[in-house]
Amino acid sequence: MNELQKVQLDLLKEFIRVCDKNKLTYYLFGGSCLGAIRHEGFIPWDDDLDIAMPRPDFDKLMKLGMDFSDPYFLQNI
Repeated sequence: MNELQKVQLDLLKEFIRVCDKNKLTYYLFGGSCLGAIRHEGFIPWDDDLDIAMPRPDFDKLMKLGMDFSDPYFLQNI
């Protein structure tokens, strides 16, 4: 696991913590889902996380922005 993947995994764990705490539904999709299944981790050349969630849960997440632990934060336009 390279340094970027370590940061991505830490970020994903924090995202999961917030979602579980607030009963939000989320899914890995795209390369993140493929990597989890086919590579049992990350696709070696993939450099992002692909996460989806139902719109009502996304709207709730946008209201919980300060629920993330430092150094992570929620930013949206």
